[in-house]
Amino acid sequence: MFYDIFEKLCKENNTSPFACCKEIGLSGGTAAYWKRSGKSPKLETLEKIAEHFNVSVDYLRGIKENAPVLHEDVPEPLIIKATAVEWGIILERMSDESLDMLQDYAEYLLYRQSRAVQEEK
Repeated sequence: MFYDIFEKLCKENNTSPFACCKEIGLSGGTAAYWKRSGKSPKLETLEKIAEHFNVSVDYLRGIKENAPVLHEDVPEPLIIKATAVEWGIILERMSDESLDMLQDYAEYLLYRQSRAVQEEK
């Protein structure tokens, strides 16, 4: 599954699997190994490939269908610190249920913060 996705991304970006591997610092034969063995790369390598093609690791693993991880899309958690504009985009795309959960969590974090400040006094 991984290799099929990898090969598709290479074609969409007018490159070969061999050339892509070389570009991200891997042996050219690595792609042939993935194709022949059916194995997926280690997480570190998946992250390099994901960054190279601007997709998520989950997409490379076949977990998510939507490929792009662009600034216009929701940023990957803990990887990109969202600006105010990006937060607006994130909030627009969230369901009502997710917004309620986010509000509950934000209130919890504010409560913890106020407790920490009180304890410091």
